[in-house]
Amino acid sequence: MGMIAAGALSAMFYCHRASAKNLTTGTGAKLGALTGIFGGMFTIIYTSVVFVFWGGAQFHAAMMEQLNQYAAQMHDPRQLELIEYFKTPTGLAVVVVLGTLIMLFLFLAFSTLGGALGAMWVRRRHRS
Repeated sequence: MGMIAAGALSAMFYCHRASAKNLTTGTGAKLGALTGIFGGMFTIIYTSVVFVFWGGAQFHAAMMEQLNQYAAQMHDPRQLELIEYFKTPTGLAVVVVLGTLIMLFLFLAFSTLGGALGAMWVRRRHRS
């Protein structure tokens, strides 16, 4: 919800600078995408700093506990092999990088949607 709201707010703040007639859905989507990129990058930087300096060991321990619980329920050798890979330092790095990329994509997608919805709402409000 926060990502959608951030995109919508970017379109609404843009409307205060420019005319509502210039604010198309495409422009709102672009503003939302830009907001999503900035928000995603800020979150990635913040998460990386916290992970490296304060929470790396705790994150690794919690992930190992979850993987061990998941492995106890699995009977497929291929899945067990994958779980063992994620327990290695390389596997942990893969999880962190993939999680970061997925988070960035979600920021981009939901903020773009929010920007388009915000632009539609602003245009509809200014027509009346």
